[in-house]
Amino acid sequence: MFAVSPDPLIAGQHNAFDVTNGTPLTDSWLAFSLVGPGSTPFPSMNLTLALDKPKLGIGPNLTDPDGKLVWNMFVTNSLQGRGVWMQVVQFGRVTDVVDTTVQ
Repeated sequence: MFAVSPDPLIAGQHNAFDVTNGTPLTDSWLAFSLVGPGSTPFPSMNLTLALDKPKLGIGPNLTDPDGKLVWNMFVTNSLQGRGVWMQVVQFGRVTDVVDTTVQ
C-alpha cells in the first residue's frame, strides 16, 4: 500500500518522512494541512486530496527503484501541540491521510 510514515514529529528538529510502495522512479510531493481532512480537487495531478486547505510541504523528489523515498524536513517550534494531516502525491496516486500531533 502506498503510504507515508512521519511519526513522531518533534518541534524544533528535522523529522523523517518515509514513503513506501510508491511508483518507482516517480516524482512525489508531500501535501499537508493544519486545518484537517477535507476534499480538495487537484486536477493537474488527476486526483483529489483528502485535506482541507492543503499546502506543499516537500517535493518533487523521485522515489527509488523500489518506490521508496525518505524526506527530512524541519518542523518549527510554533507547531508544537498542533495537529497535522498529510498525504503523499504522485500523478494519479495519493496515500491515505496520516494525522499526527507535533510533539
